[in-house]
Amino acid sequence: MLGYDPAEFHETNAAWIERLHPEDREPVAAIYRGYIAGEIPKYQVEFRQPPNPVTEVDLSLGKIVEWDGRGEPLRMLGTHTNITERKLAEEALRDLSSHQKPFCRHSEIIMEVDTYKVYTWANQAGLDSLVMT
Repeated sequence: MLGYDPAEFHETNAAWIERLHPEDREPVAAIYRGYIAGEIPKYQVEFRQPPNPVTEVDLSLGKIVEWDGRGEPLRMLGTHTNITERKLAEEALRDLSSHQKPFCRHSEIIMEVDTYKVYTWANQAGLDSLVMT
């Protein structure tokens, strides 16, 4: 997923935090610390990391699966999922719900239709699809 050779990739929490976008490091680390300390019941965090730490967004879900004799966490399993497309769709919906036109950079077709089924607005992908039909 990240483009590293598995034989050379030795993951630690500190190494993972260091790879994150600088603006995401402390908030993500705080959520991790809170979860490990038992202050947060569920580990779920969004962040940016390579290979595209500016434009790509990932979601991490995790759960402690093993504790030592004192009840301290020993092992945590989790997943990382790229949610960039979902974040773009959420942004488009926010734009629509606030009566602002969505940014034209979305590759999905987005159109407004009035109650008479007349197109009142379309992003570039929508305009292109109308021209093609």
